[in-house]
Amino acid sequence: MAPPIDQLTKEGYDLQFGTNVIGPYVFTKRLLPLLTAGAKSSDDKRARVVNTSSIGQIFTDTIHFEALGDVPLRKEIGINKMYLESKLVSCIRL
Repeated sequence: MAPPIDQLTKEGYDLQFGTNVIGPYVFTKRLLPLLTAGAKSSDDKRARVVNTSSIGQIFTDTIHFEALGDVPLRKEIGINKMYLESKLVSCIRL
Protein backbone atom coordinates (compact mmCIF):
# COMPACT_ATOMS: atom_id res chain seq x y z
CA MET A 1 0.00 0.00 0.00
CA ALA A 2 1.19 3.47 -0.96
CA PRO A 3 4.64 2.77 -2.43
CA PRO A 4 6.99 5.72 -2.91
CA ILE A 5 5.46 8.14 -5.43
CA ASP A 6 8.46 7.90 -7.77
CA GLN A 7 8.04 4.14 -8.33
CA LEU A 8 6.51 3.06 -11.63
CA THR A 9 5.64 -0.23 -13.29
CA LYS A 10 8.00 -1.34 -16.05
CA GLU A 11 5.37 0.00 -18.49
CA GLY A 12 5.60 3.45 -16.88
CA TYR A 13 2.40 3.52 -14.84
CA ASP A 14 2.03 4.55 -11.21
CA LEU A 15 3.05 1.48 -9.21
CA GLN A 16 -0.03 1.60 -6.97
CA PHE A 17 -2.31 1.64 -10.03
CA GLY A 18 -0.31 -1.21 -11.54
CA THR A 19 -0.69 -3.27 -8.37
CA ASN A 20 -4.36 -2.58 -7.67
CA VAL A 21 -5.78 -2.34 -11.20
CA ILE A 22 -3.55 -3.52 -14.03
CA GLY A 23 -2.18 -6.59 -12.23
CA PRO A 24 -5.56 -8.09 -11.28
CA TYR A 25 -6.93 -7.33 -14.76
CA VAL A 26 -4.04 -9.06 -16.55
CA PHE A 27 -4.14 -12.00 -14.12
CA THR A 28 -7.89 -12.49 -14.66
CA LYS A 29 -7.58 -12.15 -18.42
CA ARG A 30 -4.89 -14.84 -18.47
CA LEU A 31 -7.07 -17.13 -16.35
CA LEU A 32 -10.10 -16.86 -18.66
CA PRO A 33 -9.27 -19.94 -20.79
CA LEU A 34 -8.95 -22.05 -17.63
CA LEU A 35 -12.11 -20.57 -16.12
CA THR A 36 -14.04 -21.24 -19.32
CA ALA A 37 -12.82 -24.82 -19.43
CA GLY A 38 -13.56 -25.36 -15.74
CA ALA A 39 -17.08 -24.01 -16.12
CA LYS A 40 -17.90 -26.87 -18.46
CA SER A 41 -17.36 -29.38 -15.68
CA SER A 42 -19.06 -27.42 -12.88
CA ASP A 43 -22.60 -28.23 -11.74
CA ASP A 44 -24.00 -24.89 -12.86
CA LYS A 45 -21.70 -24.53 -15.90
CA ARG A 46 -20.38 -21.21 -14.63
CA ALA A 47 -17.09 -19.80 -13.43
CA ARG A 48 -16.70 -16.77 -11.23
CA VAL A 49 -14.06 -14.19 -10.52
CA VAL A 50 -14.50 -12.21 -7.34
CA ASN A 51 -12.53 -8.99 -7.06
CA THR A 52 -12.17 -7.34 -3.71
CA SER A 53 -11.11 -3.85 -2.83
CA SER A 54 -11.06 -1.76 0.31
CA ILE A 55 -13.38 0.74 1.84
CA GLY A 56 -10.82 3.36 0.80
CA GLN A 57 -12.70 3.88 -2.45
CA ILE A 58 -15.48 5.75 -0.59
CA PHE A 59 -13.07 8.56 0.30
CA THR A 60 -12.67 9.84 -3.25
CA ASP A 61 -14.93 10.53 -6.20
CA THR A 62 -12.22 11.50 -8.67
CA ILE A 63 -9.89 9.47 -10.82
CA HIS A 64 -7.02 11.39 -12.39
CA PHE A 65 -6.26 9.10 -15.32
CA GLU A 66 -3.91 11.77 -16.65
CA ALA A 67 -1.73 11.29 -13.54
CA LEU A 68 -1.02 7.58 -14.04
CA GLY A 69 2.30 8.13 -15.80
CA ASP A 70 5.47 9.85 -14.66
CA VAL A 71 3.99 13.36 -14.59
CA PRO A 72 4.22 16.16 -12.00
CA LEU A 73 0.46 15.94 -11.27
CA ARG A 74 0.96 12.47 -9.76
CA LYS A 75 3.32 13.91 -7.18
CA GLU A 76 0.92 16.81 -6.51
CA ILE A 77 -1.90 14.37 -5.85
CA GLY A 78 0.32 12.33 -3.52
CA ILE A 79 0.59 8.69 -2.58
CA ASN A 80 -2.45 8.53 -0.30
CA LYS A 81 -4.86 10.03 -2.85
CA MET A 82 -3.37 7.89 -5.63
CA TYR A 83 -4.03 4.85 -3.43
CA LEU A 84 -7.68 5.87 -2.92
CA GLU A 85 -8.11 6.50 -6.64
CA SER A 86 -6.68 3.07 -7.47
CA LYS A 87 -9.23 1.52 -5.12
CA LEU A 88 -12.04 3.45 -6.80
CA VAL A 89 -10.91 2.25 -10.24
CA SER A 90 -10.77 -1.34 -9.02
CA CYS A 91 -14.45 -1.13 -8.04
CA ILE A 92 -15.65 -0.27 -11.54
CA ARG A 93 -17.67 -3.09 -13.06
CA LEU A 94 -17.12 -3.71 -16.74
